[in-house]
Amino acid sequence: MSERAGNGERSTLYSCDRDANGHQRKLVRCRSREPDTDVPSADNEVYVKLAVVGDANVGKTTLLLRFLHDRFEEKRRVTEGVDCQAIWLKSNHPHYDRRTHVQLIDTAGQERYSAMVPQMLSGAQGIFLVFDATSEESFARVCNYWLDMVQRRNQSCVCMLVATKGDLYAALQGKARWMDRMDMREQAALLNCAGGFHVCSAKVGAHVNAMMIEMIDLAIEHEKKLMQMNPGVADAAGDVLRIGFGAKQRRAKDCAC
Repeated sequence: MSERAGNGERSTLYSCDRDANGHQRKLVRCRSREPDTDVPSADNEVYVKLAVVGDANVGKTTLLLRFLHDRFEEKRRVTEGVDCQAIWLKSNHPHYDRRTHVQLIDTAGQERYSAMVPQMLSGAQGIFLVFDATSEESFARVCNYWLDMVQRRNQSCVCMLVATKGDLYAALQGKARWMDRMDMREQAALLNCAGGFHVCSAKVGAHVNAMMIEMIDLAIEHEKKLMQMNPGVADAAGDVLRIGFGAKQRRAKDCAC
């Protein structure tokens, strides 16, 4: 999707909702399994843990609220510590058409929770580095603080650089459109964000689902490569692929926090 840049030129703010092959990424919800975790499903299943980090008030919670419940709340929510939620879905990616249990970790951005947040990053296959599109300072915090925390706690995850409040940024003029002066995709590459750079809007729902689905697909692909390098990680159950869970571990029925 493109918007008019402050200098009169066209500026691509975020990627489209299709992959390189033109396949459209859609959210396909599915029903959760019965609580009996010892009975394997007839279909392959994947369990993915994703975490969201960034400063307070950048829109992490509203982003997840839009993805999970397809709604937006004007009243700001403040996350105290850590919040865990989950969703069952089927990625419509042709290579990963299987039931997927996604555990989403919403972390607080306040400094008083700085000792708690790193613990929740362990074991996550994907981490969103989130900043406010209207605040260059929040992007600097991602580069100088949050990225360092992620790298110290989890070096094997897929990172994605995400700017929220894209609708507000689109309405800005002139110098306030600070991202127009930068190549944000190049910035994502420099930050080792394999998931690239994305701008979304929880308020209008722009690009939220496609971005999440892309992260899930990337996390699955990356984790499968790690499991091939270390076969002992794969679950011995055979038809159940438990991404991120060792062979002797039981899958938690709810949040694994």
